[in-house]
Parts: sequence; C-alpha cells; structure tokens
Amino acid sequence: MVKREFEAIQDEDDRFHLVLKLVLCAERPLTLLELAEGVATDKMEGIWNASNVVKDPMLLVDLCANLLVCFPHPERDLLQIVAPFHESVKRSLLAGRGEPEGSKTFSRPDVHIQLARLCLTYLKLKAMREFPSLLSDISDHPFAEYAITGWLDHIRASRTAEMAKEFQEFLAPGSATFEIWRHLFAGWSGAYASSKVLDHLEYLDPAHLAVWFNLPKIIPQFSSDQLCTEDYRGLSTLHVAMEVSSSIDIQVITSLLPEVDVGKVTKDGNTALHIATSHLQSNGRVVVHKLCEAGAKVNNRIKRDEHPST
Repeated sequence: MVKREFEAIQDEDDRFHLVLKLVLCAERPLTLLELAEGVATDKMEGIWNASNVVKDPMLLVDLCANLLVCFPHPERDLLQIVAPFHESVKRSLLAGRGEPEGSKTFSRPDVHIQLARLCLTYLKLKAMREFPSLLSDISDHPFAEYAITGWLDHIRASRTAEMAKEFQEFLAPGSATFEIWRHLFAGWSGAYASSKVLDHLEYLDPAHLAVWFNLPKIIPQFSSDQLCTEDYRGLSTLHVAMEVSSSIDIQVITSLLPEVDVGKVTKDGNTALHIATSHLQSNGRVVVHKLCEAGAKVNNRIKRDEHPST
C-alpha cells in the first residue's frame, strides 16, 4: 500500500521526496513550520530568500497524500507535529540495518548526509546572517533550533565519513561559522545540554569536538598530529574520550587507539587508563580492556615533568 501511494504521487512536485526524508529521518519530530523552512532551504542559492518558504505548510503534507499526518505538539500550543501516518511508511521506504539499500526507495546514509548538509546550508545562509535576530527570538526562525544540533546528529546517523571536510571547515577555530554557531549552540544545545562540552566549547579544535560529539566515522579522517594535539587543559583526544566514555560509542575509542599514545601523561600525571577508571560506567570494563590491549600500564601514573619523554 505504501509503495503504491509513493509511486502514484512522486512525480507531482519535486519537494515531495525531501518532505518525506525530513519527516522519516529527522532526529526528532518536526513541526509544520520547521518542515516548511527546511524544505525551502534546499532551493536557496547563496542567499536566504524568505519568499521560497511556503506560506501554508499544510500544502507540503498534502503533497504526500496519505503518507503523512499532523497532530498537536505535546508541549507547544498552536504548533503541529508532522509524522508518518503509520510505522509501516518508514519500514517500506527506508532500508533498515542489514537490508540491501536497493531494496527500498531511500538509502538511509544518503538521506542523513543530505539532511546534515541541509542543516549546514540553513545555518550558513540564515542563522549566520541573522544572528542577532535569532538570539533575540529564535521562534521567528523555525528551522534554526533543529539545524543548530541536527547537522551533528545526521552526520552521526549516516555512519559515514563523507562530511569530514565540511565538519572541519565549519568548526575551524576562529572561523566566522564556528564563532557564531558556538553562541547559538550554547543557547539551544538540545540533547547536548547535559554535556560538559559547553564548558569547553570555545577552546576546542575539530578533532576534540569529534570526540565530544561522538562521531566515530569522522575521527579517522584527522591526522595523527591533530588527534595527538592537546586541548587547552592539556588533554589529548584519547584523554577526553576517557572523560566522556559513558556517552560515546566504543568505536570512538578504538579509532583513537592506533593514533594516540595510550601512555601519554596529562598535566595532572594521569594516563588515559587512570582517567577511564575514575569515570567508570556501564561500559567501563570494555574500555579498560581496550586500553590494556593497546599497551596501557596500570602503574604508569607519574608527574608530567618526571616523564622520560619530557
């Protein structure tokens, strides 16, 4: 049934595919207003043009006939959420883990890459140029709150390294994009609000941020020098990974181990192993095992100025 509906309407409007991709793969349900700005962003060329945003967002839902529905936002009055009319819509159109991509209409990694770039385009064309307005009232910019963190979520969900260069360029220290984005992120960090990254954000380079934001496919795209560079606290990317080991994938840690000296000592005289054991969580045994496999020594805690390599 879903396939029949899709095939019957897919040629009627070139926005149809993007509407479905946003609704099916957004990291959280989108409102009608968010959907409208997100879809309009795809047609922007070098400058934000508000006239591209459809005035009646329900028209976008109508494009998808019986595949999508709207319902009241559970927390925000007067707003409506857009969702698939049934879970079978996502199952029918998106290839799941282990399924051949060609068996479904949309490739999940490709969709997430497209949506990550859509979020970045929005940030560059609108959020960066209307920064004061966003800070004063973000509700006037419906897609902004989603885009601020959504680009990171979609990079992670793609499980590819395709956006490594864009990630590094956007977060390059001192760049206009990084300086404006970090202020926006501080105000609208979404699921990252409980992360201690907010305490350090302005001082971090892209390699350390890739660890903080749990991006295991991006990390191998950095050079060994970048991964071994210390942050302003004197911590390598591996040290940081140990601090946040409970909130990142084990793949982040395994991707760092071949490149970063597991015995490197911090200013406080701690190795990655000592930091890991002081932050033990549910995955602690696995983390410690990986470090020991990589050559970590249990009794290697010494002051940095006493270390033979210094």
